[in-house]
Amino acid sequence: VGILLFVVLCFVATSMASRKLLASKFEVEKFDGKVNFSLWTRKVTNVLIQQGLEKTITGIKPSNITDEDWEDMSVQACSTIELFLANNILKNVLGMDRNAKKIWDSLTQLYQSTSLTTRIYQLERLFRLKLKDGGNMHDHLSIFDEIVHEVVTVGDKLSDEYLAMHLSMSLLKSYST
Repeated sequence: VGILLFVVLCFVATSMASRKLLASKFEVEKFDGKVNFSLWTRKVTNVLIQQGLEKTITGIKPSNITDEDWEDMSVQACSTIELFLANNILKNVLGMDRNAKKIWDSLTQLYQSTSLTTRIYQLERLFRLKLKDGGNMHDHLSIFDEIVHEVVTVGDKLSDEYLAMHLSMSLLKSYST
């Protein structure tokens, strides 16, 4: 029994250490309010998946996990989330319970706005995007993709024809035939 307990404890310690090791292998830019929030949440969710903690942000506790383990997992998830927040954003969640779902929902409510103002702002960015003379096409297409992603994230649907038209209009006249 003593050896079995030792083996189990070693496995648990190794498993927890590998979770921490996995998290440290991923480079996720700290969210500072300027970074694309939906891309940031995707990256952090992926880190939480690697740590086996992704269910904590949904708040749906699997039946095979004890309440105590669930609370520990939530605190670990909070730690991971907070490590990827810049100080100006972290201060918004400091007073909250160490509950991953509450922190995640709070950040989503604050920074993933689908209000009319946000929708107009994102569409305006798309309309105003222009490739500068001598500009890098790859960078331009990256910015275009990012803006389209943001427009779709806030709830607008854009047809392929509409996107092709806006992309064409964003290019220099020298690109037209």
